[in-house]
Amino acid sequence: MKRISLLILLVLAISGLSVAQADISGLGADFENLVEELGKEMLPNIEQLAVWGQYPGQAAMPDDSRFFFTMSLGAVLGFNGILNFIDDPDAFELLNVGALLDTILEGGGAANTIANLQGFFPYPIARTAVGFKLPADLEVMADVAIMPQFLANFAVNTANRFVDSPIPTFTLNSLHVGSRIRKVVLRDAPGIPAISIGAGYSYTGFNIGYSFADIGAITTALGDLYFAGDFYLQNRVHSFGLDLHISKSLGWFVPFIGLSPYFQLAGFSGGVSEFDAFVDFFPGEPINRDIEYDGLPPETTLVDYDLALVLFGGFDFVFDSLALQVHTSYTVGEGWPAVTIGTRFQ
Repeated sequence: MKRISLLILLVLAISGLSVAQADISGLGADFENLVEELGKEMLPNIEQLAVWGQYPGQAAMPDDSRFFFTMSLGAVLGFNGILNFIDDPDAFELLNVGALLDTILEGGGAANTIANLQGFFPYPIARTAVGFKLPADLEVMADVAIMPQFLANFAVNTANRFVDSPIPTFTLNSLHVGSRIRKVVLRDAPGIPAISIGAGYSYTGFNIGYSFADIGAITTALGDLYFAGDFYLQNRVHSFGLDLHISKSLGWFVPFIGLSPYFQLAGFSGGVSEFDAFVDFFPGEPINRDIEYDGLPPETTLVDYDLALVLFGGFDFVFDSLALQVHTSYTVGEGWPAVTIGTRFQ
């Protein structure tokens, strides 16, 4: 009997030692890896969005126009998607991204969601621009795009009226401001296209976030994993560039092409602020903090200094003082095409 008791005590001691040695310190590194890989996927497309200057397709404003105003909608077509890296079985030590998404979506089909995001993830463009003629064939232009948080909230609330699995509330907002000055070198004439050269600068910020406050438990080999904090992704891009712009008026149809070399200073940061995590060995009530995360909040940054070559083109349908615009652009070597449609008053 003493031997059996001694054996039981030995087993309990070994089990207690294993529990004491168990830790979830790798969870912080997993989240940092998640954020860094997302940043690598997103940043080239945000840089492409940043150099999208929504100005007239015409290389020179019409002779009878001193002013223009445009409104355009579109997207950078991110055919590379996001979350492609989670298919790597060695990408994470503890974090199960599929289970995390499934919990966020409340069982709404994480596998299908991931597959869709891996195939296509557009980055929205909504721009307003104004421009003025100056003496000496100079034209000054500025564009702005603001996507306030309440628009994202409105979109989620509207979509949730038509889907079985509710979309969770998240942070999504952006700001873009830019300016450009160009010099008309040639005006449109019979057999001669309009040509202009210019220079410009823009700032673009793009933010995504989600609160883990009510996310619940994720099952792991250790037990139920709980965590809290505010997940965030922040992109900042400063773009400085030159433009060569050519267009030809064919009645009401005005096709155009252009080339813009740009220098971009891009920064990305992300992580989980106010991060707290623990494992409960025995699911159920009450919840116990059997293993606690005691590391620093996960965070990471990326910086990219880049020379970009942007090709752009499209056409305007001009009807007196009103024009319909179909514009595209592509950054050579990175990102995907951007496409917008809009209207211009001049």
